[in-house]
Amino acid sequence: MLEQESMEIRTVPVQSRRRYFDLLLLADEQESMVNRYIDKGDMFVASTDGTDVGEAVVMPLGHGVLELKNIAISPEFQRHGYGKLLTEQILSYYGNGCAVMLVGTGDSRMTVSFYESCGFTYSHRVPDFFIDNYDHPIIECGVRLIDMVYFKRINHDSALLENSFFLRPALKTDVESLRFLFMETVKCVNFGDYTREEVDDWASCGMDLSHWEQLLADADYFIVAEHPLAGMVGFASMTDDCEYLHSLFVSKDYQHIGIATALLQAVERHANEKGRKHIHTEASITARPFFEHKGYGVEKAQMAKANRLYMRNYVMSKQL
Repeated sequence: MLEQESMEIRTVPVQSRRRYFDLLLLADEQESMVNRYIDKGDMFVASTDGTDVGEAVVMPLGHGVLELKNIAISPEFQRHGYGKLLTEQILSYYGNGCAVMLVGTGDSRMTVSFYESCGFTYSHRVPDFFIDNYDHPIIECGVRLIDMVYFKRINHDSALLENSFFLRPALKTDVESLRFLFMETVKCVNFGDYTREEVDDWASCGMDLSHWEQLLADADYFIVAEHPLAGMVGFASMTDDCEYLHSLFVSKDYQHIGIATALLQAVERHANEKGRKHIHTEASITARPFFEHKGYGVEKAQMAKANRLYMRNYVMSKQL
């Protein structure tokens, strides 16, 4: 086994990172994908006895969450414990400034076993990532990679953990959590602006799981905010070719820590990437001040039907 003193890591300035492209391509074989992140975040190079043995790129996602975007060890130094040691030294480098470290990988036993051995546990997956983002089949251990599988390692000593969260795509397996979060949020958060009868009627719109299954199927973009320990703490969805913000809800237990802002920024950024210049939504009385603060204007007030009852909300819009 290696002793920690036998390997050192150093940060690499942006202007020097491309000299390590051969190492980067060991972990991510498409140059255009590496170019998406090589100039962002932090890059580390590991060396032992004056010889560079590996590299890693780490992206800060905010809220105490970091993502290990790329990690590779030179072939001649592989299977000697350097990868695990590099991972540990990176985590030590960030200390309690890192509440959660995420890493995405192909669904290959070789890489999954490595991250599990480093103390990572399953988080979520991004379906068809390797099909949608790579211009050729990615093969590992004789298997074509399809989904990106994310793992997480939680730092329970970090003071940032309580308010940490990260965004991810909504999955079919999320329907029960979506239903629960929606109903609990409406009944608790919106109760100050609507009557008990109104919030109960509104919440009942989300009772049927098939409603969420259909919403997932119809949405052009659907993301959730996940707390590393508590699970789903918010979600947002877009329809009408990414011009209509269909929903944005945050758990009653995680209000006012930036989740709604992060979700809104993500959907607006996605709409921008799709070339949209305008986004509109229907905001409740409760949500109207939030949207106004984010640059949305009221087009009209209306009485919109929930399940049985009609309740006041506002059609609001923003130029992107």
